[in-house]
Amino acid sequence: MSESDHDPLAFNDRRQIDALTQYRLQQIEKNLEAITRTMQDNAESMKLLVSLEQKHTETRESMARAFIAIDEQEKQIRAIEQEMPALKMVRNWVIAGVVGVFAIFGTQVVRFVAPNTQPVELTLPKGHL
Repeated sequence: MSESDHDPLAFNDRRQIDALTQYRLQQIEKNLEAITRTMQDNAESMKLLVSLEQKHTETRESMARAFIAIDEQEKQIRAIEQEMPALKMVRNWVIAGVVGVFAIFGTQVVRFVAPNTQPVELTLPKGHL
């Protein structure tokens, strides 16, 4: 037998070393569990981040398409605005034509209804002209 087997201090030291080793192993296990939980939380967070990034990309693409459509509509509106003076002029011609046709028609109706009437001469009182 060795001297350390009979020495009570050596036995006590051995128990302290075993207790210290056991304590350290428990701390390592707790740390590993905490790291595992943290990694699981990080994995969930990464899944959420990927989902949000995908939605953000879809939104950005949708906005880009919307702005392209708006630009195309603005070009069409500018083209229409450039044609507006000509359209207004043509509209005025059409309205004047319609009024002219109604005036001619009205004149013909009056001639048909009252063919033998004498024209009325309008006179203004003296001093008005």
